[in-house]
Amino acid sequence: MLSICIPTYKRYQYLDWTLTKLENEFPQAELIVSDNAAGDEEDSTNFILKYSLQWERIRLVEQEINIGPFANMLSAFQAATGDYAVYCADDDYLLPDQVATAIAYMDAHPEIAAYCAPCEIWDEVNQKTYWNAFKIPEAVTFTKGVDIFNFLIEHHVWPEHIIYRTPVPLKPRTRAYWAFADIPDILAAGAMHFSPTPFYRNLLVHPVGMRTQLGNEQCLTHFDEYRAGLEVLAQGLFGDGLPYAVRHQIQDMIQSFICQRLDVARRLHLQAGNEMEAAMIVKRLSIASPVRDVTL
Repeated sequence: MLSICIPTYKRYQYLDWTLTKLENEFPQAELIVSDNAAGDEEDSTNFILKYSLQWERIRLVEQEINIGPFANMLSAFQAATGDYAVYCADDDYLLPDQVATAIAYMDAHPEIAAYCAPCEIWDEVNQKTYWNAFKIPEAVTFTKGVDIFNFLIEHHVWPEHIIYRTPVPLKPRTRAYWAFADIPDILAAGAMHFSPTPFYRNLLVHPVGMRTQLGNEQCLTHFDEYRAGLEVLAQGLFGDGLPYAVRHQIQDMIQSFICQRLDVARRLHLQAGNEMEAAMIVKRLSIASPVRDVTL
């Protein structure tokens, strides 16, 4: 059984749309909704009443206080009882055929603890793809730290969308970007597989209407968290006591990654008409960009 883990906070109109789609397309899945202290608001009450008749399929975890978005996501994972668990935002959805392919692959390869793929940035209104979060030439499985670190840097991979074999091998989040910092824990539980085919759609244009997307806001400002995530990842993979030359090489690789992310933020600022912010990033890049790309 698959557990689909959905954190939410005061966005019941989007959650209702997503749950309706998931109910229809994943009839055997367990749907877990972790509600981040929305309280007794009318929307919350209506939501609970609507889905109470389907309680065996939809499980509601209610937080007593607002614990933040990532702790709320971890709470949803911790409630999973299926053989596999996957995150789904309350305004996105999963592709059933691709999820079935991923689970079949994991069934055939019990050494794999996590199956990762890029998300598809999608226009649900006009039914078209904008882009994929990252691209890799072919599927690959990793068990060793140095190989996966080189892979993430070379292909600018954002390992956010993962199907986990339960129990999910994750710890509470810190300010370090979680998707990188979690990888040592995943590898301690088993191999990590990367597929080039998305199973997740991130809706850039939503039929319910415009809304705030946490990931879009983060990519414009959270550069230090990305750097911290990569540094925590490197330490978790390689340990302490590395020679200075190797540590310097790792920092060059991380800097190369961050500069690519800065350039993405520059383009997004220009598209939004924020010319002063874009110009500031150009100045940063003129100093921060490394002379060459490197791998370990």
